[in-house]
Amino acid sequence: MAAQCWCDDDTSGIEMDVRLAEAVARRIAAWMDTAAQAQRNADFYRGLVDECAKHLGQPAFTADDGTVLPDPVLLRVPELVQKLVHGRKKI
Repeated sequence: MAAQCWCDDDTSGIEMDVRLAEAVARRIAAWMDTAAQAQRNADFYRGLVDECAKHLGQPAFTADDGTVLPDPVLLRVPELVQKLVHGRKKI
């Protein structure tokens, strides 16, 4: 990926410095690893919220306009949990 920078129209006339390209590549690889781990974390936690939504029933899958969706409306989950917890406190 770093070496491809020398293939861009505005940089193709510059002689590649292999050591510089390798240093840039190491930094790009570290950023890519960080981004990949962040995505794995996001997927994991989304999966947990999706699983919770299944237990909240149809309201967790219902959009504001009343449309029932195949995937949970994650924005609704905290509201529904709050209602559930508030209802139990009254009991």
